Amino acid sequence: MTGNIGGLQGIDMTSGLAEDNPAEHQYRGFVTIRATGVEGNVLLGQLSPDEVRKMALQFLETAEAADQDRIVMTMLTRDVGLAPETAASFITKMRDERGEIWRD
Repeated sequence: MTGNIGGLQGIDMTSGLAEDNPAEHQYRGFVTIRATGVEGNVLLGQLSPDEVRKMALQFLETAEAADQDRIVMTMLTRDVGLAPETAASFITKMRDERGEIWRD
């Protein structure tokens, strides 16, 4: 499945710079994030570079988990012959286990 899921059209990011202490030439970087919904609504905010790095890692981990869930669900229903409801229950338990591992 491709396209917009949940009404999100896209997320754009722009780097920014702010002056913390002009006398001592101290600056801080930030990232402005703009999320646009398919109906044109916009959510705008700023995060630190460290927060964006953490979020980027979460995006990658979650994308990988979604692919793993799809593969396991397909194999359990197609190859093992489980009913979709049973396979979905297994996927839910797998997500819980994965969540425990990722929290550590």
